[in-house]
Amino acid sequence: MSPVQNIQPSLLAIAIGVACSASSAFAQSLPFSFGANGRLGAGYTDEVSGAGVFFFGDATSRLSLNNTTLGFELGLYGLANAADTPHETYGTFTWDFAQGGKLLVGVTRPAYDSFAVSAFDALLPSLGVANTAATRSQATYGAMYAGFLPYGLRYEAATEKMRFAASIATVPNRDTTISGLGLAFPIGQVTLESALEVSWGSSTEVAGKVQLKGALGRVNAGLGLYLPGTVGGPELVEVFASFAPADKTTIAGVLQVPLHGGSDPTIGISARYDLSPSAGFSVGILSDAGADAAYSAYVDWSF
Repeated sequence: MSPVQNIQPSLLAIAIGVACSASSAFAQSLPFSFGANGRLGAGYTDEVSGAGVFFFGDATSRLSLNNTTLGFELGLYGLANAADTPHETYGTFTWDFAQGGKLLVGVTRPAYDSFAVSAFDALLPSLGVANTAATRSQATYGAMYAGFLPYGLRYEAATEKMRFAASIATVPNRDTTISGLGLAFPIGQVTLESALEVSWGSSTEVAGKVQLKGALGRVNAGLGLYLPGTVGGPELVEVFASFAPADKTTIAGVLQVPLHGGSDPTIGISARYDLSPSAGFSVGILSDAGADAAYSAYVDWSF
């Protein structure tokens, strides 16, 4: 099976969810409803020799039984190219509470991944996936690169002023349990997002991250701190900013600087043109930890 074929079932399920939710007449004729949210795309980069064309996704498709609080979700985070498919697939049964909030059971998206997301994931997704060890959950990194098979519970809720999630997952084939907690809320004109993760098994490890971001006119900027103790990746500070010089055009840059000496920074600059309110074309240049400059171009679709 080719690398791209490994993630085709998840991509197809998400695409079906998008198509069915967009066709209201079709959806109303069924005893259940479809929905989807997230982002899918395809592009080309010379970051990895021989990889070339890549596909990426960070999306979830949902199937709900009409007039009930039950549902099923299938999600995907990761990338596929000719060389590899670092990705995690999520499959969960869900229960929506009448007072708000949702419980998910199965292979859940870690709470740690839903907050203080690295700007590289949005601007240069191939580099965002490559740097999972520094910015995402041990459960995600392990599933993508170390053969983890995590499953567990997640609870999430949101109000007008706050977004919250908590999760716990066990990894039987690694004798490890991973718990996470995330919170986001506005402070004046900016938003503060933070997350904490604890894993235990042969040893106990702790990870944390915090991000502050906001907008001033056409400029969006932010600052993040990543302390990936559960995975053991490099501790770093991330600075990012974007500017819209004209309608439909955005220029953005990201800089990640390791807190300890001996490692070069990671930097990326991109330019984006909006093809529609939900789709766009981006080109960029990047250097990962002092490596030679690489180029990236892709189209993406958000829904």
